[in-house]
Amino acid sequence: MNKALVQVELHVDSNEIFKIYWAGENKPFSEKRSKRIRISPRRQSYEMYLTDLKNVKNLRIDPATRDSKIIIKNLSITQVGYDLIRFGNPDELKRLVPVHNIQRAEIDQDGLTIFAKGVDPQLRVSISPHKKYSVCAVEMAKLFALIFFITLFVGAVTKNIHSFNYVPYFMVMVLTLVFLMVAISQYNSHPDELVHIKAADYYQDQWLPPEICSPEIAHTYSRYGYSRLDTNEISYFFAGKFSKLLSFLSLGEIFRLRLFAVFLFSILLVLTIRSVEYRLIAIPLLLSPQIWYVFSYINNDAMSLFLLFLVSYQVLIKKSLMNTYLFRETRTWQLIISGIMLGILFSMLLFVKKNYYIFMVFLFSYYLFNLFYCSNINLKSIFAGIYSFSLRNIHPFFWRMGFILFIVGIVFCLRYSVDVYINGFDRSKKIMECAEKMARPHFKPSTDIHEKYYGLALREKGFSLKQAFENYNWGIKTFVSSFGVYGYTSIFSSLSHYEMIKIIGIFFILFLIYTTITKMGFKGLMLLCMVFACSILLIGLSLWHSWTVDFQAQGRYLLPIFAMFAFLLFHSQNRLDNEIFHTFVMVMFFISLYSFIFTGLIKIPKNYSLYLAHIVF
Repeated sequence: MNKALVQVELHVDSNEIFKIYWAGENKPFSEKRSKRIRISPRRQSYEMYLTDLKNVKNLRIDPATRDSKIIIKNLSITQVGYDLIRFGNPDELKRLVPVHNIQRAEIDQDGLTIFAKGVDPQLRVSISPHKKYSVCAVEMAKLFALIFFITLFVGAVTKNIHSFNYVPYFMVMVLTLVFLMVAISQYNSHPDELVHIKAADYYQDQWLPPEICSPEIAHTYSRYGYSRLDTNEISYFFAGKFSKLLSFLSLGEIFRLRLFAVFLFSILLVLTIRSVEYRLIAIPLLLSPQIWYVFSYINNDAMSLFLLFLVSYQVLIKKSLMNTYLFRETRTWQLIISGIMLGILFSMLLFVKKNYYIFMVFLFSYYLFNLFYCSNINLKSIFAGIYSFSLRNIHPFFWRMGFILFIVGIVFCLRYSVDVYINGFDRSKKIMECAEKMARPHFKPSTDIHEKYYGLALREKGFSLKQAFENYNWGIKTFVSSFGVYGYTSIFSSLSHYEMIKIIGIFFILFLIYTTITKMGFKGLMLLCMVFACSILLIGLSLWHSWTVDFQAQGRYLLPIFAMFAFLLFHSQNRLDNEIFHTFVMVMFFISLYSFIFTGLIKIPKNYSLYLAHIVF
């Protein structure tokens, strides 16, 4: 309610960047007070959010970044409590005055046609927002209604809260909202969804990865000159085959591909229904709407995160296939089948998105920690047996774990062999050559460093790490996009919303630290250190990538942290089964619910015909 929504309808002859700057009376324009969206010939309607209109008197519109022809058909600015500001008819469009690098501007029945000449063309307009009424009463009513609802809900569930019985219900609510986002959101209204769809579509009819830069996948390359099919990630293969499996239904290809992520979340829901122990592991899934959002469209995060939580089930739950295989006596043929299945599952971790590799580091340290401090295995006798070449003293745990790693090695070698067969041993060289061929001028590897896209290679351009963090607001952008940013990072809640999440999150983490250290002692402290060390390492790597490669301040890169915290919650379960912990979880959940509904679902560009068709279905 305290942000102005800009809706613009335009036509452009090439891919460009459309920017709007705002300023108060007698105030200068600056990059900190601006918003930008990507525009292309394939799309005409766009939305973006500015600031509160009460402090805005002047607008500067940069319709492009270089020589272009742009037709602005309609531009409107709305905010709750204010009169509509609109530029649509000829008299209204005349108020948009060219001031810089615009060769000429013409107004006709099609709208305002701008012929930009040179870098950074600009239009300016003065506005006088008229406030009709205060929205304070509306906001307060919503806040009190939310508090009242939470109070009633907490009172209802705390009667039998000690089995975490509310988790499956919350998961059902999330699944419903995720499906709704899948059904109503417009095509390519989510981050990089277009390239994700093209990559998954390839595997609907293919079983083997393609040759790098082959003509059949030329359409899958992004402006960076890279294709998602050039990676070893498996999410596109499974999404494509899932869509092919549902092809007998008249749902449409995009909807079928999106349903794959919904299907993965449904499996996690089933696990919370079947296993009381797993409900605590699944709680991190309820703490951020950003997690729900990655299950709402085609991407490579959904399956990676799903695999982390599926592996967590196998590692932590006593009755899981993994722990039954490692620690119980069963028949030989059952051991072989279980080992193969587990080996295939764990091998999938080698083919997830790269930022999820940190989970393997955490998992390795977790098993070492368990062996030395939490298991009943006599390690001294084992090492003595190995030293004396007596293998009979080796615990079955090591034989069985070795078999799993053997299967992991086989799967990796098979995948690597297929890639070598198709692309040879000079894979990296081919990818760079293809990037040079397919990338746009500002993204080519050979482009002069000072002419490259503004977010590339900041370190080489002379920016310090501190400047990347502070001047580019890496920390703020990363935190905000970890807790509810939608669309092409252009749809977000008010800053006060994220401030509230930050305050509650800090107290939640302090509560977990206190509980872990005071109630679990040294073992709890060691586990806490592992979680925090891997989390800090992941955050550092994300910042390093933004500084040295491409500035990408996106919280979804940090989602593996939620899976690692699930381990901490699981080992602290007897100490966390209290009203304080449950209240923290519920408050975080309802704040996330608010964000996903009132920011994500309401503000996302919609395809109502698709929505109605799926309601009928």
